Amino acid sequence: MSAPSATARLAIRAVRHLLLTYAQPVRRLLIAPAALVAAAALVIGSAPTIASAATLTGSNTIPAQVDGGEQTRTIPIVGDGAVDDVTITVDFSKTDGSCAAPASGNAFHQEIRLALVSPGGTTVDLVSYGSYTYESGVSGRSASITFDDDAATQVGGTEPVSGTFRPAQSLSAFDGQPAAGDWTVILGDGFPADPLCFTQAALTVVTGVPTLADATLPSGIVGDAYSTVIAATDGDQPITYALAEGSSAPAGLTLAADGTLSGTPSVSGDLALDVVASNADGDSAPATFTVRIDQRAAIDGAATAAAQIAVPFSYLPELEPGDPAATVTATGLPEGLEVDAATGEISGTPTGALGTFAVVLTADNGVEPADTLQLQLAVVAGPAVSIALTPETLAIGTGSSQAFVVSGVDAEGNAADVSAATLTSSDASDVVDGLTVTFGTPGSRTITATLGELADAAIVEVAAAPVPSAPAPSAPAPSAPPVAGPSLPQTGGAIAGWLALVAGLLVAGGVVVRRRSRA
Repeated sequence: MSAPSATARLAIRAVRHLLLTYAQPVRRLLIAPAALVAAAALVIGSAPTIASAATLTGSNTIPAQVDGGEQTRTIPIVGDGAVDDVTITVDFSKTDGSCAAPASGNAFHQEIRLALVSPGGTTVDLVSYGSYTYESGVSGRSASITFDDDAATQVGGTEPVSGTFRPAQSLSAFDGQPAAGDWTVILGDGFPADPLCFTQAALTVVTGVPTLADATLPSGIVGDAYSTVIAATDGDQPITYALAEGSSAPAGLTLAADGTLSGTPSVSGDLALDVVASNADGDSAPATFTVRIDQRAAIDGAATAAAQIAVPFSYLPELEPGDPAATVTATGLPEGLEVDAATGEISGTPTGALGTFAVVLTADNGVEPADTLQLQLAVVAGPAVSIALTPETLAIGTGSSQAFVVSGVDAEGNAADVSAATLTSSDASDVVDGLTVTFGTPGSRTITATLGELADAAIVEVAAAPVPSAPAPSAPAPSAPPVAGPSLPQTGGAIAGWLALVAGLLVAGGVVVRRRSRA
């Protein structure tokens, strides 16, 4: 059944007020004695009823005597919808003596409090302490009062009077809240010796206003299109949706009047927006909708890098961890290196084989797809830990030149780069050009190779005369007539000169004696 129109509800409300106002004498005649009511309460208790799809009613007929304190009575309301209008009728009295045996005397009506509490916990005072004033000589008075925001007169005065009155606080505080659930009537008496006597209460809740409940919306991802629909659970159509005052949609998203929340999120996190649903009957209470917006992780950086054996190494990529924060993993790392899961930094000291390694860094925060970085990481020989100078032996003469070779190895025994090595000679007459030495004078000298703090040396003995080069070939001489027997060399001739040179080298010991030292 569809809910009545606004005009129909006003008519229903007017008729109800007339009935409640003018039927009180008849109702009181039908009220059973206190003992009978108490017995009936054991059977009846509090009885909810559903008047229609738009008007929900409930009552409580369990009597109460409240003297110097507070008690409560519960009124269940069953049905769907949000509160559009609330009225409640309470039958009670204030008297000396007891509720079962009232006594004459002054009734302190200023001690009365009646309040209504919604299932959601909102409290509205119908009669506040002090709504009625004390006046000497005013005896206890029974009353049946309907509390309605539309009444012309607010409750109060010197004593309770039957009729329809505006409550001490507005019942509109319940508007938009879910109607269904246990409503509570608070019965208060501020001082003992003259109790408040409760007889019954009848509650009417008119629905039709849309109901919105707090909810979690589907999650989204920064940069991806997003769309979902917020919908009221009940209420007369058409219903429109808008952000509550002071609330805003997550960055990049907008809320349409039909309840569609859409756009492209630009900010991550657990975000919230407060929404109100409205129709011709009124506005719902604001509801808070939360939405989780994630952000993908991203990783980038140089595609190549080089690390040296035995040398501390670090490679730091450009990481956007996303939301939630990503964990970075690596595959294909050389021996001695590891990755920091939080930053993606590769660090350590290479200790294994040389070569180029295909390393893959993956940043994954659970938001698909994970991002990867391909890195070609070359592991090259480390710095030399020792060097060697060659040749080890050499026959050399004054004025001759010799090219030396410097070699070295790193901590893993790999051939190391020694291109920066330099040579020096202990003899100032020698000329050093790179790794070549030209010897200026005869005698012994030390040739030293140096690379940083590393050094190796050789001892060179230089003869007084240079080792001659082979004579250049000459044109053949004319043939001579044969002679008998070998001819003897002439004194001072070429053969005598060669013999003298050889003898000099043998005496001088013209050989290179290798002597090394390492720093």
